Amino acid sequence: MKILLINPPYINFSGIKESGGHTLPLNLAYLAGYVRKYVDCQLNILDAENFGLSYEQIKEGVRKVAPAVIGITCPSPSFNHVKQIAKLAKENNPEVKGSGSSPK
Repeated sequence: MKILLINPPYINFSGIKESGGHTLPLNLAYLAGYVRKYVDCQLNILDAENFGLSYEQIKEGVRKVAPAVIGITCPSPSFNHVKQIAKLAKENNPEVKGSGSSPK
């Protein structure tokens, strides 16, 4: 199973400076370590904030990984960006699962 964890961009899109956005997503690293210990999977982290990725670049990253499950961290300032990324991920693959995915 392929799992993709995403740290969403928000400084470049929201103009929120000095908000701690350019820090390592340790929460995703901790989660990845735990998941790797208990789940047989291929796990990737896409740090869109650190690399200043656009929505189109994120969409391409999701397409390349082709995950079965996506997790997106959601600091409060990035909420709208997380919704947009989830929408792009579903456009790429309507079957992808993530928190809040509805059953068909």
